[in-house]
Amino acid sequence: MNIALFGATGKTGSIILQKLIEQEAGISVLVRLPSKLGDLPLNIKIIEGSILDSDKVYQTIEGCDAVICVVGHVKGTSENMQRDGIKNIIAAMDKLKAKRLVTLTGSGVFTKGDSASLFDKIMRFMVKTITPSRFNDGANMSEIIKQSNLDWVIVRAPLITNEKAKDLFQVFETLLPNKPAFRIGRDDLAEFIIGNLEMDDYIRKMPVVSY
Repeated sequence: MNIALFGATGKTGSIILQKLIEQEAGISVLVRLPSKLGDLPLNIKIIEGSILDSDKVYQTIEGCDAVICVVGHVKGTSENMQRDGIKNIIAAMDKLKAKRLVTLTGSGVFTKGDSASLFDKIMRFMVKTITPSRFNDGANMSEIIKQSNLDWVIVRAPLITNEKAKDLFQVFETLLPNKPAFRIGRDDLAEFIIGNLEMDDYIRKMPVVSY
């Protein structure tokens, strides 16, 4: 399988990239600063540019079977970066007939069927209060994905930590009142995201992954 990865230089994206390399997948990445990637196998396709550049996004996805998008906000990014970027990704995937899209957002982005715990509601309120523009961007991105015709999976994660893989995380299709989402390690999160490239359990769903 050939995978287009957006967000490869981020904390979670870099782990996903290494795991894809270990699996000997075909990989195409779009990054603003290729120097941040370090030394990579020569067969990896590297496109320099922004997710907001539709032509660069198209070049990145061309020849790929599936897309992983784990882009996140950093200093200087547009407050609508995720929303506008995902529009470019969906448009390119439609033209290129690529169907599988796996993305990442926070567990504070609620969806139909959620019955969140008090803890989840408090955390959502805090995130919306502290970083309202970034929260809204993630929520808007999710709504745009849900309106597409792709085989999408929107993975929702709570606090993301750097702890070693436990392989004991739980996955819920909706938030539950008796199952608050506390935290998830990047390594386990990366494994779950990659796993959704081929399994169909969560197609057109927004699973929550948490310890």
